[in-house]
Amino acid sequence: MEEEEDTRKFTVSSEFGGARAWRSRKSRPCDACRRRKTACIINTSPPCAFCHSRGLPCEASGATPRRRRPPQPPQATAASASSSPPSAGPPGLAIRDGGHLTHILNGEPRPQGPSPPEPPSDSLHTRGPGAIVPPASSSSFAHGLDASPLYRTQHVEATTSPSSGHYPDQRPVERTLEDNEDKTAHSMGLAAEQDVHVLDSFRAVIMSVHGVDAEIIQVQPGDRNHLPVHFCLLQDDFFPHDDAARAQASHRIEEMAGPHGPALVRLYFKHIHPVSPVISKGRFLSRYATDRSRLPPSLRAAVYALASVFWPTDQGDADHDQNHRPPPPLTFEQWEMVDVAHSSLLRELDSPNLDKLQAGLLLLNAKPNDVDTLEHPRIWTQTAQATACAQMIGLHQEPSNWSIAAWEKKLRRKLWWATVVADTWSSVLHGNPPHIYPESFSTTPPHVDDIQFDEEVSPEFSAWLDPPSASYQVATAARFVAMVELTLIVRDILATSFRVPGAPYDSPDGFQGPYQSAAERNKLYALQVKLENWFMLRPQCLAFSGPSSTQGSSMNAPLQLAYFAAQVLLYRGLMGPATKAARVDPNSGLRVHFQAALEMFTEFVAFIAGITQPQLRGYWGRHARAQLILCTNFLIYLFLLASEPEHVVKAFELIESFNEGLCRLKGMAGTPKAISGPRPSPAFSTPTGTLSAAMLLLLPAAVRIESFLEQAPRLMRTRGTSLSQSVPTDQNATPSPFATSQTSP
Repeated sequence: MEEEEDTRKFTVSSEFGGARAWRSRKSRPCDACRRRKTACIINTSPPCAFCHSRGLPCEASGATPRRRRPPQPPQATAASASSSPPSAGPPGLAIRDGGHLTHILNGEPRPQGPSPPEPPSDSLHTRGPGAIVPPASSSSFAHGLDASPLYRTQHVEATTSPSSGHYPDQRPVERTLEDNEDKTAHSMGLAAEQDVHVLDSFRAVIMSVHGVDAEIIQVQPGDRNHLPVHFCLLQDDFFPHDDAARAQASHRIEEMAGPHGPALVRLYFKHIHPVSPVISKGRFLSRYATDRSRLPPSLRAAVYALASVFWPTDQGDADHDQNHRPPPPLTFEQWEMVDVAHSSLLRELDSPNLDKLQAGLLLLNAKPNDVDTLEHPRIWTQTAQATACAQMIGLHQEPSNWSIAAWEKKLRRKLWWATVVADTWSSVLHGNPPHIYPESFSTTPPHVDDIQFDEEVSPEFSAWLDPPSASYQVATAARFVAMVELTLIVRDILATSFRVPGAPYDSPDGFQGPYQSAAERNKLYALQVKLENWFMLRPQCLAFSGPSSTQGSSMNAPLQLAYFAAQVLLYRGLMGPATKAARVDPNSGLRVHFQAALEMFTEFVAFIAGITQPQLRGYWGRHARAQLILCTNFLIYLFLLASEPEHVVKAFELIESFNEGLCRLKGMAGTPKAISGPRPSPAFSTPTGTLSAAMLLLLPAAVRIESFLEQAPRLMRTRGTSLSQSVPTDQNATPSPFATSQTSP
């Protein structure tokens, strides 16, 4: 017990390092602790505990004499007192002149006082809310930046005389959870190691034998309407072999990309970013152009890998060849770059942040294997990894009231909803319940402004992009917001009609088996209206009809396909359960909604027939395969469950028309250069080699529809028999394409 008490004793120094006399008044702390307004703890001699943990010089300047405020008229004093709002802020933040601080945080010009010094001419300063680059390290206040990594401040020395009333102050320049060098902010939820209200009452650090392990920081104080929100700012210290592995991965990635790295970045922002604006464009380019090693290796590899798909098709533009000659071949295959990216990401997730989440979301869209006609389980597990990363850095909490930079609020909101979109559609791939449920987050849906803030690239970085990609495109933001709105409808459909059997239900009648209650069916009707309104009220820039865009491919086709996949889920809910009894019952949901389903998927077949080659060879994303499979199987569903002769004929005509459309698309898909690899599916009679991304999009749907058409005559002759009885059993029969082996992608 005595040993424990001894270890908890400390001496607060006087005369800066010397022991203080009994009952004497303590002297001023060191400069760093004085700026932070925290206790200066010195056990025996300087440095203090804080300066020792941060590697700062522990120095104390002489006591600054108090300056007397110049006399002012009574009227001016009263006016200034009434107009200054009360200052409030997180613990540990020195706030002076609350009115001036309010102007700074709101992005408004300060009404009076000296301006902060301009950054050096050789430094890249901020050209927009998101184009964040490191400040000059040679400034006179460098130690002040390190002393408080969350609340970064500049000390601006007044150049006017004392009679002017302006004195040196602290002015916040950037407050962020993200751009803290060698530190990572982890979310501390309500069930974390300490109660949030206790943390709200004092500033805390977690000490160890090596110094300060972590700092508990607050981004939102508690009140009657909001709980306090805290993060744990952790020092990123790793084993040497982990650091060496990350450095090796970074070197390997740049070695594979070679001189084509900038061209691949250009292709990424030309083809992929307009469809899925996951990356913060300005922030990415500012770091890539100055020092690409500041970007995580996994993020650079994800950009290179996804852009490599367009290298063979975007010839003459990838390297801006004046003679329009084909670019030299890449020295890597996409799977090689993806493999290095995944290996690096596993280590990088020891310190998750926004960049690494972007890498995880992008890697979900890598090309599948040639032999896979079923979606690989790894897509689901990797989605869970991205979801966990997003929750670990607190994206599931609404940041609008947090004391962080405005650009970070927008980026956090955008990335959270990109995670929700990935989680929802990945759950549809395998029929699993989503990882994210409504009670697990409070982040509000994004607005167009949340995507727009970092889309306008500053002139010094515009040379890295094609001219259309360098400026803000309203369709990019509208497309992302529309996908989020559509995904929310899909989530409601899944929660209504595709819940886990036997799970607790909201219905007062309890579990109804496969049959829906009246409340559930009414909710589906409301969702049907909501889905129709989404389609009718979408912006004109998201319409599918019309000529291709100036960039060579339509960016709206993936969104249109997702809409038809949502219709499949809706009609399967309205028409279920698909039983023999429902086929003969004229009042069943199957019979009531059958005609409407036929009309809806007549539009789907027309959509497939209208896809052009530039649209087909554009970026669709990995989830488009599952969406196309859903729509293909629903056409077969309609044929198998048709009860009226005219419905049978109409359903079969739709299947035939759809198959013709697929055959046309297969002819336009093309095949890239031949390399050694697995033999393609017999459904695609292409030369030996890796299939193109467009061909891999069509492969699962084509295999299913061709298999059905082979079995259709038997099915039409034996409508009363099961599907298994109609499959050929002789030795020369074509094997079922659904028994396809799975290999790791």
